Amino acid sequence: MVDPPPTRHPGAPRWRRVLVPALVMVLAATIGPVVAPPPASAALVTSGMGKMFYWLGGDNCVGVPEPAFSDWTVAADVTTWSCEGNQRQKWNWHNGNQLRALNNLCLGMVNAALATARVRTVACAALPGRQWTMEGHPGGGHWYSVRNNAGTKLCLEARQGTGLTIVPWVAPCANIPAQRFYLDRHNPFRYVALGDSFSAGNGAGNYLDTKCYNSWDNYANKLDDAFAEQQRVPPFTWPFGPSCSGAQIGLGNLVPWAPGGGGYFNPQHTESGYTRVAQSGFLNQALDIPSGGYGAAFNGAETSVVTITVGGNDLGFAGLLYDCTIFDCLVINGQNTEQVINAALPILEGRLFAVYLDIGRKAPNARIRVPNYPLPVTTTDPLRCRAGMFDNEAQMLARVQAGLNRTIATAVTRAQAILGSERIRVVDIATPFRTHTACAADPWTTGSTSWDTKEWYHVNARGHLEMARLIRNTL
Repeated sequence: MVDPPPTRHPGAPRWRRVLVPALVMVLAATIGPVVAPPPASAALVTSGMGKMFYWLGGDNCVGVPEPAFSDWTVAADVTTWSCEGNQRQKWNWHNGNQLRALNNLCLGMVNAALATARVRTVACAALPGRQWTMEGHPGGGHWYSVRNNAGTKLCLEARQGTGLTIVPWVAPCANIPAQRFYLDRHNPFRYVALGDSFSAGNGAGNYLDTKCYNSWDNYANKLDDAFAEQQRVPPFTWPFGPSCSGAQIGLGNLVPWAPGGGGYFNPQHTESGYTRVAQSGFLNQALDIPSGGYGAAFNGAETSVVTITVGGNDLGFAGLLYDCTIFDCLVINGQNTEQVINAALPILEGRLFAVYLDIGRKAPNARIRVPNYPLPVTTTDPLRCRAGMFDNEAQMLARVQAGLNRTIATAVTRAQAILGSERIRVVDIATPFRTHTACAADPWTTGSTSWDTKEWYHVNARGHLEMARLIRNTL
């Protein structure tokens, strides 16, 4: 079987990834067989071996659900979900007329004696209901057809499942949008967002959950949409990347008020009792098929862009902001806070350097962007935005933030000597944010007014939009 030439698709905003497939199904059922207008393009993302099997009615790819994939279950009904580039959504032509998943099982009819049936994974064999033919679809994409026991030609079709889910069936072939699919390989594009709360989205609201405070409005999701608008494939960010509030580099204590925790090099245990695996694993080039595409199953060689904010929690910066609001933070446990931090910066620089080189090694083709840290509040902000924080404390925090950003810049410069200046860069967030602190006319950061202290002194949704713009401008 010869694959068609690759095409590109601009992707879709997340609300469309859920609603559009359902609307297409309703319209298709309402108006009957029609010739759909040619799409602007088609989308496929791939990681390592295998190709994405994409339904042109929406951002949905055919895949094998867990646990059937990891258990290598033969008879497992396949389904569709957002195209994510993981192992469970990859298929290849096998023996010229079979569609094989990466667990060595093939796509076939549940019951080849029927004239319409769901499809599932079956043992690969030259039998009716398991041998596929590809033909061009007038509306774009392709028909994928099989013949049942009676020799009747049936085409793969996307049908409404439970709720908003879309499931693949085979049914009599018709010129309808629900039977437009595409299987192809093209130049992959993957964006992975790593880091701490400034990447996860504390302060941006609209959270997926409060385990890691991953926000739908964080800059990683804004970049998702921006990359899609540039007609790159929908990037995979899980959907936010592995970023997690509180993440550290994970190489031990640096300051006494910030106990060593996980994040980049080690698993991270959050206060809510949740454990997120080490973020470095999301860049591993090794393929781990049983994991279904997560963790070590990412192919770092196909990662195009990596962003990371890390280092602040190693110095206990977020906790320090809280302490400066509630307590006296100039001296902690009898030690001068600023002096302790300054003494830790050379060690932090070496650890940051190790992180950047690790990313460069595991994602050898990626451009690495390192946003520095904005200062969320200054002495010019009225006390209502920094209740309890005195001017001398705000001034100390400004000096600490500047030292942290200089340390990040030094570590990036060292990494540039090995990886190249085009591959890794600092993205200056701090400078443009200076005039958009918590009480500015157009604030990009939060103050200390939220009931949730995890949101204090972080970047708000407006600020994350600006961070996405600033990062995109460097790519």
